[in-house]
Amino acid sequence: MLAITVIVATILMIWLATKHWPIRPGEGREFSNSIDYRSDKTECFTVGTFNIHRGRGIDGIRSLARISDTICDCDVVGLQEVEGYSLRNSKNQAYLLAEYGQYAVHFSPTRKQLFLPHRGNALLTRYPVSYWCREPLFPTHGKAYRNLTMYTLQISGQEVHVINTHLSKPTDQNAPLQRVLELFVSLERAVLVGDFNTHACHPLIQEITNLQAVDATSLSSEDPNRVDWILVRGLEIVSATYIPASASDHPFYSAELRLM
Repeated sequence: MLAITVIVATILMIWLATKHWPIRPGEGREFSNSIDYRSDKTECFTVGTFNIHRGRGIDGIRSLARISDTICDCDVVGLQEVEGYSLRNSKNQAYLLAEYGQYAVHFSPTRKQLFLPHRGNALLTRYPVSYWCREPLFPTHGKAYRNLTMYTLQISGQEVHVINTHLSKPTDQNAPLQRVLELFVSLERAVLVGDFNTHACHPLIQEITNLQAVDATSLSSEDPNRVDWILVRGLEIVSATYIPASASDHPFYSAELRLM
């Protein structure tokens, strides 16, 4: 009887260790890592997007220090493919990066493993955030749970919305991309960052960039295979930068923006 109990318990533990659950919707105002927020009245600020590939560079080496060095000049950074907590990882990568770069941070997990927030996206910011909300995106399949998280930042006394997301390929699932763009164009002053897993030729993106938004990433890179995006509404793009893939298997993109 004892042997059967041990076998059943072992099978259950293995199943739990490999099982993933999606994260429910959420909202709040709390951010982690206490910092002195920027309070200057400058009208310019920088926003970046980086799929950090769980800290693994193109050389196969994991180094959050390299990620931190890459993003350190940005005021606000949307991160994707961030490791949270797991059996092999006792420290959340978003919180570590926030400490390295003196950012406030919000981790927005897309899935749980062993009831722990295992993997997802994150926002690092040196400006205060008055509100955030997380929305799961459907349909989904396998372990690739997805979400979007919208943040309301206070910059020089004005509200700026930042949306961060990581999508599955829209060729397989078009509704999540449509939902993200729908929310984005409903906002008067907004920045949409993330890994869309699709290129500029997608009809929905072409429609948005032709009429309702400016693609900041295209100003720094003409790569036709680019899947990372910074889309801007209601703000002036001053400049844009691009750092080729090295610290991650994705490039890093950023844009300097000005309030209008």
